[in-house]
Amino acid sequence: MNIAEFNRKTIPDLQAMGFEFHDFTKPVYKYTSIESAKKIFTNKSVLFRTPNSFNDPFEFHSAFVDFNASLFQYRQFALKILVNNPKYKDNPSLLMKDMANYSRKDFIEGFKKADELERNSALLFCTSLSFMKVLMWSHYAEKHTGVCIGLKILPVDNNLMTLKVKYSDKIEPQKYFSVDNKSFSALIPKMFTKAKEWEYEEEVRTLIATNEHIPNDGALEVGLRDIQICELYYGIKTPEEQIQEIESILKERKYPIGKKGRMKMRQDAFAIYVRSEEHTSELQSQSNLV
Repeated sequence: MNIAEFNRKTIPDLQAMGFEFHDFTKPVYKYTSIESAKKIFTNKSVLFRTPNSFNDPFEFHSAFVDFNASLFQYRQFALKILVNNPKYKDNPSLLMKDMANYSRKDFIEGFKKADELERNSALLFCTSLSFMKVLMWSHYAEKHTGVCIGLKILPVDNNLMTLKVKYSDKIEPQKYFSVDNKSFSALIPKMFTKAKEWEYEEEVRTLIATNEHIPNDGALEVGLRDIQICELYYGIKTPEEQIQEIESILKERKYPIGKKGRMKMRQDAFAIYVRSEEHTSELQSQSNLV
């Protein structure tokens, strides 16, 4: 999949469906454990993961895509895909014969299998719009003992696509086959839509297209060529020795991190703030923590 082409073809449709591209000049935030942070800083890379490894069973749910179409539409679509297949390239009559043997049911089952394969091969890097989320620190940063890393995902690679997650109370299937050929757009909701319960995360997702082999654990290490680390925050309970270890790695690797701080608990509310290393001003979290 060429995401540059994907972006170009789908921008108007995405806007009509209420999806937003993230402003690449602003950072997004990755909550993670100390051990994962060490790997990020040491290897200068982050992990993109397949949806099967996520904690939400509705990720890439097949119900988001409606594959129903006429037999004629199925055959036309399959012909476009298979015409350059080595099996048929020099024998177009065989392709026509095979297509004639496929029933509508065969096509639907084939597309559903391809949809499931996509769930195992799509690679996503998940972040948040804020580093002030108490629940995010609890769930993804080892119960406030980890870190939150501020990153800017730069639009210099045609294989990256970054969108804000859209939250909804219901699943609205998108027709994959249509007269205006919007099959690209039909795939977006299943990749970037989650239930309203997850809205507190303010998630931003980056999708990557790659031909590299995906390991069995569903994680692929991707270099930081297109991702700039610009902020770093330590949790309320991050051990001091772990902080010093991270700081040593940053100094050795010469990371130009502009903002760093330590999360603290407010005394007058169920909220957190950050005490910056550069100045004493305190950035208070929003009152609605979820």
